[in-house]
Amino acid sequence: MNKEIMRYLCCPACSQSLSLQLFAAENGPRVDEMHTTAGAQREPTTMQIVRSGVLLCSTCRFWYPIDNYVPVLVIFPTPFHHQFAARYAAQLNSISGFTMPNRVPEPGEESIQETFTEEWSTVGTQDLSFVYSLRDLEYMYRHVWLKWIGDCPDRIRYVLDVGCGIGQETVSLSNVLSQPTIFGIDINLSLLANGHVSKAPSSCHFVVASLFHLPFRSHSFDLVYSNGVIHHTASPRKALEELTQYVADSRYIFVWVYGKDDHMRRGGIRGIATRLTHAIESGVRPVISRCPQMVRALSLDLASVLVHPFYRSTQRHRSEWRLKNTMHSVRDRFSPRYAHRQTYNEVVEWLEDVGFKIIDVQSPRAYKQFFAKQLWGVGMTGKHQADGLADRSVSHGPFRPSI
Repeated sequence: MNKEIMRYLCCPACSQSLSLQLFAAENGPRVDEMHTTAGAQREPTTMQIVRSGVLLCSTCRFWYPIDNYVPVLVIFPTPFHHQFAARYAAQLNSISGFTMPNRVPEPGEESIQETFTEEWSTVGTQDLSFVYSLRDLEYMYRHVWLKWIGDCPDRIRYVLDVGCGIGQETVSLSNVLSQPTIFGIDINLSLLANGHVSKAPSSCHFVVASLFHLPFRSHSFDLVYSNGVIHHTASPRKALEELTQYVADSRYIFVWVYGKDDHMRRGGIRGIATRLTHAIESGVRPVISRCPQMVRALSLDLASVLVHPFYRSTQRHRSEWRLKNTMHSVRDRFSPRYAHRQTYNEVVEWLEDVGFKIIDVQSPRAYKQFFAKQLWGVGMTGKHQADGLADRSVSHGPFRPSI
């Protein structure tokens, strides 16, 4: 964690400022801005990188752990918190009057954290994100999902990437947007052991957090980006409405979710197979997600071994595809408790209800030209209408630090 991001963060429970208690730190390189006003490249300087410590909220009297360079800013306790407390007992004993966070998680959130931690832990530092390489991701940002960016008259300086996995997509998004200050957040704890964090540009910052209790102040980001995330919550509409609170006035949100009717589009044998797979997935997932961790792991690992040859043979990057990639894909399909599907009209209505105008939708044609297959799901960009009818009262004001 770059010590300088303290000015961006706040307590996810009460939105008040946090203080830092440092356990271990080191110096790292930094480039303050990509260019000077004259266009000349600046010389690298150094910054203090926090390897471990705690963030303290003097209002809630909570300590939030920082471990392996990543702050964990969730409002409920996890097994990791107890492990951290045991490991740093001496340091924590010197901080009187503070405890680990003890609020109640959102419905289903503990299951979401557990299953997605398991899912992302299978791939480690693999460069593939699901079936996509970093080059694939950059193509999709430019031509499929965020094609409006090239013509955008506004500078995108602050970005929130919601559901960053283990960081590959955040790094790719940062490259496409010319390295804005970008926060990749995810509730899964495998982010703590991720090699992509250490390889990320200095403008990328990673935080373990819940999208329902984000450690940022309202209306702070030029772009909130959420791809394949809110459909895995108990209420996708509530999740989307929550994320729109972090979009600055007249700025942007992109959201992609599972499409309700996509599995019905194919015809013939492939169409039958697709609909059968969808039916099996819909029936098996609720059972698997509620199984004890050991039962879930054994059943999904066995299924992964059995289907791996087929999965590998169908992949664009089959030379890089390993068993761990199949395990990741199988877990993504069968272990999350929630996997809602929405129509375009539903998502448009949700955004319009909170004062956003749809300015762009994803390009299935560009996707098909590049990947030679159908694009699934519902993806669109909304722009906040500052004079819209929806009430977005500012509770804490934007962070917008002067840089």
